[in-house]
Amino acid sequence: MSHVIYVFSDPGVPAACKIGKDENWPSRYRQTRCHTPRGIQVAGLFRLDGKAAVQQAERAAHALLAAHRRPGDVNEWFDLSPREAVQRLAAAGVLDARTAQPAGPPELPRSARLYDDWRDHRPAVAGFRWQAWLFREESPEGRLKLTYGALHDTAFRYAFTYNPWPVRLVAGFEHEDAVPAEDDRNRPLNARLQQAWQSVQERMGTPDSEQVGWLRPETRSDLVAAHLADFGIRPIPLDRPKPLGTRPRDASAAAVAIEAVPPQHRVVPCPLVYGGADITRTNWPDPATSRGPVGFFRRVLG
Repeated sequence: MSHVIYVFSDPGVPAACKIGKDENWPSRYRQTRCHTPRGIQVAGLFRLDGKAAVQQAERAAHALLAAHRRPGDVNEWFDLSPREAVQRLAAAGVLDARTAQPAGPPELPRSARLYDDWRDHRPAVAGFRWQAWLFREESPEGRLKLTYGALHDTAFRYAFTYNPWPVRLVAGFEHEDAVPAEDDRNRPLNARLQQAWQSVQERMGTPDSEQVGWLRPETRSDLVAAHLADFGIRPIPLDRPKPLGTRPRDASAAAVAIEAVPPQHRVVPCPLVYGGADITRTNWPDPATSRGPVGFFRRVLG
C-alpha cells in the first residue's frame, strides 16, 4: 500500500480532522508525531491506485469541505469530526468504503518514531553554527516545543501542518561562543547545545517521547531560557540577519540568504525570554563578529 488518502485526528481536538494524501505511506505519518504534543491518530485510510488518483481525491475532498476549514494558518484541517468528514466524502463519492484500510498507527522503526522535522543533528552538519528554537502552540494550553540543530531556515519557513492550532516561533538561542564559519570549533559548542536540549527534556519534557521536543503543559518559556543559560546558550533576536556559519540552506525549506532577515510571519517574540524587549533591529553589528543579543534590544518597558 503506497498511495492513500488519510484522515488524521488530534486527541486534544476531537471535533477536527486533517485530510490529505500520502504518495508513499506511511511517510506522512512518520512526520506527524513531532508536530503536536498530543500525538496523531489515524482515523481513516483509503487506498487509491496511483498518484493521479490521490491528487484528484484530495482536491475533491478539500473543495467539498471548504466551508469547514479550520481558521488560522493550519493546513488541511477541518472543523468536522473524522466520522462526519468521512461520511460526507463517502456520500459525495469522493471516497469509496471498499478501499478503506484498517485504521490505526502503522509500525515504525525506533529511528523513525523519534524523527523531528525541525532537527538535524547529524555529525555531517556539526561544523555549522547551530541554534535552539522555542515554539509555542496557540492553543488554550500554549504548549512549548524546543528543538535544536543545523536547521536555521526551517525554523522560520516550515509550518506545523499536522497541528490543528497555529504554532509560532517565540525564541531562538545560540551558544555564546558560536564560530561565524563552518568550523570544527563549533562541534564541541554544538555538543553542549545538544546536552542542554536533553537536560531541558529531562526536567521539563518527556525524554524519548515520539512527540519530540514538546514540553509539559506547565512549562514556562523563561524557565527554559534560564536552564539553557546554565550551558552558555543565550537568546538571539528573531529578526537577526542570518549569520555567517549557519547552514546555507535546508533540504525542505527555501533558503534565506546569509545576512538577510528571515521571514517574520510566524514569529512572535516572547517577552518572558527577551525581558520586555522590542526585538526590532537598531544598529546591527557584522554577523561575522556578533556574539549574542547584547546591544540588539531596545527597551520598551520601564
